[in-house]
Amino acid sequence: MQLDIVLFARDLLQVTEEWSARLITFLGVGIALGSMAAGRLSGDKVELGLTPLGSIGMGFAGLWLASSGNSYTWAAVSMGFLGFAGGLFIVPLSSLLQQRSDPKERGRLIATNNFVNMFGVPLASGALYLFADVLAFSPDRIVGLFGWVTFAVTLYMLTLIPDFLIRFVLWGLTHTFYRIRIVGQENVPFRGPALLVSNHVSLIDGFFVGACVQRFIRFLVYRPYCEQQPFHWVLRKMNAIPIQGGDPEKVAESIELAREQLRQGHIVCITTVRLTTH
Repeated sequence: MQLDIVLFARDLLQVTEEWSARLITFLGVGIALGSMAAGRLSGDKVELGLTPLGSIGMGFAGLWLASSGNSYTWAAVSMGFLGFAGGLFIVPLSSLLQQRSDPKERGRLIATNNFVNMFGVPLASGALYLFADVLAFSPDRIVGLFGWVTFAVTLYMLTLIPDFLIRFVLWGLTHTFYRIRIVGQENVPFRGPALLVSNHVSLIDGFFVGACVQRFIRFLVYRPYCEQQPFHWVLRKMNAIPIQGGDPEKVAESIELAREQLRQGHIVCITTVRLTTH
């Protein structure tokens, strides 16, 4: 999209190179504001739920830019929104890359990531040449096309990695209907196994715990809830471990599944009706 802006400004807006460069300025300012917003909305953790939000925003911005016609004002506003959504998209991913990587491999991993990004630049140039010169697409049509491509890629990403969808839903839940203050988050390790035990106050306790901890948690959930719709699909995507009393063999099987998740380095959470400490 960024490479297509020059053609967009020249052929559709019919402005000078100076005004064309100012469109890129709106994009840069939008990226800066989106990055700041991502940091504020993430709080003290890396919030991957912002990634699909930013991706969807970039898709809408592409369609908005494509429909701006010859209005420089609307084009500038849509460019700013495109940058803002891009900031929401890239900051959590870059932060996750630095946080989850081993300190001894972090420099090599970041260098590899930069290499892959730079390798995408000539691919983008080739794509622009294909659509603009070979297929003779107009600049606004190219922007609109890649807006739809962004939507398609977002959908594919959410089906391939449903964790992003779960984080997005949890983030939306805790930033719209509820306000949560997190205390002691530093006690939860960034990597390695951990067992969380919490009081069970309501049916959505697990969602609150999952929203407060940036790692993906495997919850032990009452089996009848796991088998009901629409909870079945959500809990399956959250890798919930069904458990039900009354049958010692099934209880032992559920506990063994929880142990296996711990052995693989995941976080397991069990909520209790009453938790008494001495």
